[in-house]
Amino acid sequence: MPFLSTANAHIDVGAGEIQLNINGQQEKFAFKPKVEQCNQVKEVRRKKKPKKETKKSSLPNIEALIAFVENLRIQEELRLQEEAKQIKLHNQRNAKRRIQRKKFLESQEVKVETQPTPKKVLRKKVSSSKTPSGEDNGTE
Repeated sequence: MPFLSTANAHIDVGAGEIQLNINGQQEKFAFKPKVEQCNQVKEVRRKKKPKKETKKSSLPNIEALIAFVENLRIQEELRLQEEAKQIKLHNQRNAKRRIQRKKFLESQEVKVETQPTPKKVLRKKVSSSKTPSGEDNGTE
């Protein structure tokens, strides 16, 4: 609605007139207000839901119960079989990894054994100041 503010618009619904000030000139526009505006609202009718008759709770027949329990048992067996397969696959992978690790460690031991070990040379510190008995000052 910024245009209406800029054009200094005056809307008179009772008289059915809009006055605009455009480029210094005053313009008037006439309109007829709608009388039937309240009839534009549509009536919405919803279908009534049929009332449910309250039935007495009946127990399912024995055949349906047996079929249901059998279906549950079969599903549980399939789940356990799938779980066993996953465990077996996991154990096989772990066994392969253990074998590979053992071979790797054995190869590392061979490499360590083949390398010559450096010999440590122990040297005694000789101090320049000697005691009259000929022993070093710092050693006992």
